[in-house]
Amino acid sequence: MANVTFAKDIYTKAFKSVSENDTLSRCIETFETGLPVLAVLNEKGKYEGIITRRSILRSRLDPTFTKVKTLMKTAPPAAPDASVSKIAKLMIETGMRQLPLLEKNKLLGFVTDDNIIHAAAITDWGNTKVELIMTRSPYAIEANRSVGAALSLMREYGISHVPVTENGKLVGMLTIQDILENIYWPQRHQTRGDIVGEKIETLSVPVKGIMNSPVITVDSQTPLLAAEKRMHEQHLLSSSNIKRPPRRHRHQT
Repeated sequence: MANVTFAKDIYTKAFKSVSENDTLSRCIETFETGLPVLAVLNEKGKYEGIITRRSILRSRLDPTFTKVKTLMKTAPPAAPDASVSKIAKLMIETGMRQLPLLEKNKLLGFVTDDNIIHAAAITDWGNTKVELIMTRSPYAIEANRSVGAALSLMREYGISHVPVTENGKLVGMLTIQDILENIYWPQRHQTRGDIVGEKIETLSVPVKGIMNSPVITVDSQTPLLAAEKRMHEQHLLSSSNIKRPPRRHRHQT
């Protein structure tokens, strides 16, 4: 058992919480920290469940009036002594990418899919080539399509990252975080790209105005350990987005 990695060895301690009676708008503001999940507390301050930025953006509910408890999920807890393989299986079975780590009903933090990836990458599995697990023929969107169209694509297929193409060439990457930063937090980004002065409801701006460009890539023969390290260095994993670096240059016409 000496080589077994447990939840208590890899979990993310930093987390933020909201009340079940807060509005989704409050969540959107809190997600500006870069965390992918928030703990939901009841009126007595006790842990009740989770809410993710993915679930908010994939919904069509008005964030100004909708309460957190409407989209709150009850995630199965991870025990501190649960093995990484057991937690990974639980994530696959439930479709949840973040699980609360509880000890005696006290929330210690979250075990995320990024935590699992890192724990696996530093084992022999890290020698596996990227081509063996990569997503082939991913859903993509043209650079001149609207952000609204991209958001609809994310909602339809349950994805949070979309490659952006132009004349058949990969020119950028659009993420849910980009939409949050540039559409849902416009007051913090009044001097950027195509969305200068636009309001929260403006989803008609072109994807190229808020996408990340140039795209950071790896070769299909790259070992997973090297790919995972590069993702952390470039702040491309959700758990490494807590302190986001300055935004890279965006593709403009």
